[in-house]
Amino acid sequence: MADTRRSILQTIRDQAKLLHSSSTHQQTYLQVWRPQQWWESFQFLFINHLTAADSAHHDDLLFFVKSPSYPTVNSPPFFVRRKAKQLPEELQLSGSQFSHVDWAQTVLLNIVLQSQYQLTVVACGREALPFVADGRTWASDMITVSKPVYASITEIAVNMDSSRAEASTPQPCYPDICFAVDNFDNAFEDLVSTRRRRSSE
Repeated sequence: MADTRRSILQTIRDQAKLLHSSSTHQQTYLQVWRPQQWWESFQFLFINHLTAADSAHHDDLLFFVKSPSYPTVNSPPFFVRRKAKQLPEELQLSGSQFSHVDWAQTVLLNIVLQSQYQLTVVACGREALPFVADGRTWASDMITVSKPVYASITEIAVNMDSSRAEASTPQPCYPDICFAVDNFDNAFEDLVSTRRRRSSE
């Protein structure tokens, strides 16, 4: 199954390039997927063959991007459903809402949201920045903090002077993606530095 999943993700990457390419010559060797094929890849990746590792690291929500052919006013360009053993009847191939979903963007969005990310912040001297750029962040004169971050299609204004109880309501930001750090106010306290030559990457 791992090989099949890898093959599907490779094909999705190629299809995504076609979606965002303005040149037609790239389409001569690869046929653009129809919505049904994107739906099938969604089924495989997020419904039928969701791995235990995937389930352990992510919540049970799936996001569906609304089709531009069915614009909505004063509402987010996506809607949410909880993961289940199968999609709701209205989102099946013959369902009443099938054509209301942009299945290509839905697949790509959920791949982004279901992936794992890590933010690494390094405090170091300017002379060490080339090493940091190469991923070498373990020198003795560096202070490094790494934290998992979580992709989201909502954003929230952060005010370090206010309490968590006073935090503003999350707002949709799609197609932009925001990344949240748990316990952000304490996550990087080890990076506080008074040395003038220190830089942050």
